[in-house]
Amino acid sequence: MLQDSPRSRIAMPVRQAGLFLLALAGVYSLAWFCIEIPERSGLVAPIWLANGFLLALSLRAPPRGWPMLMFAGFAGNLLAYPGFQDALASAVHFAASDVAEVLIALLLIRLSIGAAPDFSSRRDLILFIVVCGLIAPGAGTLLASGHLTGEPFDRPAGQMIRWMVANAMGLLVATPLLLALADMREDLLERRPEPGALLCLGGLGVVLVVALSSSAVAALFLIAPVLMWVVFRLERVGAALGGAMVGLSTIGATLWGRGPIAAQGAGADAMLLLHGFLTSLMLTSLVVGAVLRERRVLREQLAIASIAAVAAQERALMEESKARQAAEVAAEMKATFLAEMTHELRTPVTSMIGFARIAQDEAPASLASKIEKIVGAGEGLLQTVNDLLDFSKLEAGRLVIRPQPTGLRELGRKALELLEPQADAKGLKLVHEDGPDWTLMVDGPRLNQILVNYLSNAVKFSPTGEVRLRTRYDVDRGILRLEVSDNGPGVSPEQASLVFDRYAQTEAGAAAPGTGLGLSICRQLAEAMSGSVGVDSAPGGGSTFWLEIPAQSVRPLAAKASPPQPAIGQQFEGRVLVADDNPGNRHIARHFLEAIGFEVVEATNGAEAVEQARAATFDIVLMDLNMPVLGGRQAAAILRESEGPNRSVPIIAFSAGAAEHGEGLDGRLFNGFVQKPLQPRELIEALAASASRANSRESDFIVQAAAVS
Repeated sequence: MLQDSPRSRIAMPVRQAGLFLLALAGVYSLAWFCIEIPERSGLVAPIWLANGFLLALSLRAPPRGWPMLMFAGFAGNLLAYPGFQDALASAVHFAASDVAEVLIALLLIRLSIGAAPDFSSRRDLILFIVVCGLIAPGAGTLLASGHLTGEPFDRPAGQMIRWMVANAMGLLVATPLLLALADMREDLLERRPEPGALLCLGGLGVVLVVALSSSAVAALFLIAPVLMWVVFRLERVGAALGGAMVGLSTIGATLWGRGPIAAQGAGADAMLLLHGFLTSLMLTSLVVGAVLRERRVLREQLAIASIAAVAAQERALMEESKARQAAEVAAEMKATFLAEMTHELRTPVTSMIGFARIAQDEAPASLASKIEKIVGAGEGLLQTVNDLLDFSKLEAGRLVIRPQPTGLRELGRKALELLEPQADAKGLKLVHEDGPDWTLMVDGPRLNQILVNYLSNAVKFSPTGEVRLRTRYDVDRGILRLEVSDNGPGVSPEQASLVFDRYAQTEAGAAAPGTGLGLSICRQLAEAMSGSVGVDSAPGGGSTFWLEIPAQSVRPLAAKASPPQPAIGQQFEGRVLVADDNPGNRHIARHFLEAIGFEVVEATNGAEAVEQARAATFDIVLMDLNMPVLGGRQAAAILRESEGPNRSVPIIAFSAGAAEHGEGLDGRLFNGFVQKPLQPRELIEALAASASRANSRESDFIVQAAAVS
């Protein structure tokens, strides 16, 4: 338990004693002052200031100090009563009634308002007027009435009314004025007045001298405008100081028989004029001062709140910007991580698929079908890895659409060729329903990715019959539409609205392998090309998945015979440099290349490939894009810029990235692209096409027409 210090134990009684002496002296002085005019105002004083002073002092004191203040008020009133030694009973009665009046007002104000009244509040003002102008003075008058008349109510009622009005005036005028004077220090600290504003108090003093020197009642009307001017300049300080000046001057002049009020005589009319003038003027000035101060405080608080709101908004924007940057960094890190992880995953998967194909070629028929299932499972895993990489790129906004001239018929043919093995295994017929062949400015690799996904799903879910691809170009609208129709179970309208959402699968699709990302990636790719996707389907009636994108036509291709396509059985001659950091990939490439007649030289990274190319002549370079020490792009750039024997050699990009050929592959460096895992047909086509495009130097590339039986 905390103990009070000796200094605090001494200071508290000193403060209490000081407060007691202040109350005693104040009540005594004001009561004595007001008793001096009974002969000029009838039986009672025109205003009883002592009660107003005691009430203001009590409102500022804690409740535990009220008994001491009430006793000081009682003693002050008792001592001020003339000849109280000779009329002790009357003096005690009057003093007790005054203290009771103050105590009633104090308790009612605390119960109804809770603290000192706020005169800017209409509720507080009304309650204060009712309590101090009616209830408390009325109660005090009733208590004092016995000694006012000798016998209750046997003298004129006007005498009691004057007593009540005088007490009400003291409470209504003196209490607010003294409370305002007590708050003046706080107001001055809150808003220091300008020197010019203080001059208005001097102006008020001059007007008071002029008005109170006259005997005309109209002179009183000069005071109110000047007092309001003081209040508007100094707010509550002006109301307190100006009100004190007006009250003391008016009461003093009236007591000494000067001024317009004293000129009306000592009757009830004069007292009513004094009471009405002071009450209306004091309360009005105090209310206006309180309202002006409250408005200024609210305006300052609003300004502070506005500044705080702006600062908070700026902080929120900064935090939002930081959060956005953090999210972008996180997305970039996730995309980078997924890219690195998928690269690390694709390398062993492509090696597994490649070695499985080698084993399939060398295995007896009894094992070939089992190895084919291994290849299919590996290709499914590789497709999942590629889907994850594409999805991360789309989420991070790193996917770039690169339109390039693309033959519409060739686009459909290549997509169908990729699905031929799966379709043949199920006895499905692949049909290409096309119109005029157009060359369009589109991202061919991304369109191929969408078509392959559509066709793969169609083959997966069609038990029998055919899968039909339709390619149409509306030259008037500039719209390319691709459709893939199947004979699968179809989907309901409810499911059709969800199939392009990420991870969404139909009831039939839930039993099939897959991540549920394929169609979502198709939708995002189409949107990246300013297009749209959709499905037309009915349960049991198959499905038609379609894609529409805007496409600019370059020219319609003239009908001409397609150049002969190299077959898997063809034989080649020449030297090929295979650059790859993975031994398994180099082994698979060597197997396929040597099987069709090439001599193979290996390099484990880009730097080693550059050294090999500077030392010997090659007919083709098969260059992995992602290698340590020196990447494939950097190595190709060095070869193109060097003066060595392989400056114009056909360089084929070699990567597991399904979209690498469409994103950032510089045609000045590379003549073609081959995707891992190696497909014999794709490898042979890329070798032939790259060699035919390498026109900057004479190629020793020789294609032997004899097929290997």
